[in-house]
Amino acid sequence: MRFRRKHRDVPGLNTTSTADISFMLLVFFLVTSSMDADKGLGRKLSPVDEQQEQRDINRSSVLQLRLDDDDVLFCDGKPVSGLQLQQQVESFLAAQPTEQYVIAVETGRKASYNAYFEMQNSIVAAYRKLDRHPMRIREGSLTPDPGLTPNPSPRGEGNLEGEGNGYQGDEVPLNLRLVYDFAMTAPLDEISFIMDARTYNMNAAREALKGNYGHNLGKSIERPLAKGIFGDSIYSHIISRTASACDARMGGAMIPVMSNSGSGNQGICATNPVCVYAKENDNTEEELIRALMLSHLTAIYIKQSLGKLSALCGCVVASIGSSCGITYLMGGDYSRISASVKNMIANLTGMICDGAKPSCALKITSGVSTALLSALLAMEGKCVTSSEGIVDDDVDKSIHNLTSIGADAMCKTDDMILNIMTTKETVC
Repeated sequence: MRFRRKHRDVPGLNTTSTADISFMLLVFFLVTSSMDADKGLGRKLSPVDEQQEQRDINRSSVLQLRLDDDDVLFCDGKPVSGLQLQQQVESFLAAQPTEQYVIAVETGRKASYNAYFEMQNSIVAAYRKLDRHPMRIREGSLTPDPGLTPNPSPRGEGNLEGEGNGYQGDEVPLNLRLVYDFAMTAPLDEISFIMDARTYNMNAAREALKGNYGHNLGKSIERPLAKGIFGDSIYSHIISRTASACDARMGGAMIPVMSNSGSGNQGICATNPVCVYAKENDNTEEELIRALMLSHLTAIYIKQSLGKLSALCGCVVASIGSSCGITYLMGGDYSRISASVKNMIANLTGMICDGAKPSCALKITSGVSTALLSALLAMEGKCVTSSEGIVDDDVDKSIHNLTSIGADAMCKTDDMILNIMTTKETVC
């Protein structure tokens, strides 16, 4: 017997209300969703004048601005801050009898957008203050002023404490709280000169990469082997820029640097780590100025009780300063900065000074590495306690313990170092 399979019709899907449902869903998502709007700064550019004729303009009617790769701003070849730029533009505009003038701008390829717009804002602020019409900014290549020099001392260094190897005036008794309060509250126009330290010391780091100086520590950190270990990070950039400047200085490069307490290496160590971190972290110019002031003044404060010459390596002192500056740039307050100082003292105390030489770049690298680690721990609320070693609950007492070891206890160490250096056999 054969059975015939019956074919049944499959009922179709009723799509009558599908359009209504789709419309309702579309309305729902339109109502509940937010549309991102494009954000940016409005800048009305000058129209292109293809038939514009070439004109000769007097040199006094040209203001040359340059923003380099490290966000250092130059006005007619001289380093300036944002506040100083506004004043320079105001003076320039007021001295122009006609509208026949040019503001020429050059920017480095690695300059940050923040620095570029801060520069533009300073220019616009000058125009608004003088109630002048908007200007035309010409982009192009400019020639830096070859006469830019930091009025160096005979050693080829500027000095934050005056000429020579130390401050010659009346000594002001300092403590960390006084240093912190001054750096945080001083008027910017009174402390913006500290940006000169960034200009010269970061320039030394750039120039070092063009040649072979010392042990080439800074260049080595930029090479593939080191990047495989350290990565392309804020840490590696800080180490490289600081070590490079020291390589150049210790390797005999004719490059001026801004010193601290009579030492170029200490000036580099108190400056470059703070500058690199501020750029990588997108801190403002005011924050950088105050961080540099905090870093340098902390180093000067510690040197007051340590003395000009000691068996304790100066990078210990300068690294403590840079750790304070970096902690502030991370958002740290006075308590966090005090914690970073204690962490530094617990780690680096005892590093000897055995003369100025190319291997100082290695010691500076150790100091800067510890500065970053100490700042990071401080921001995490971690601090070496008074039950550990020479650290005291009071940060100023901790600093005094450090300088007592360097100035008093290490005198015999200094004698031994000199004896070893003067009696060892040198193999050429």
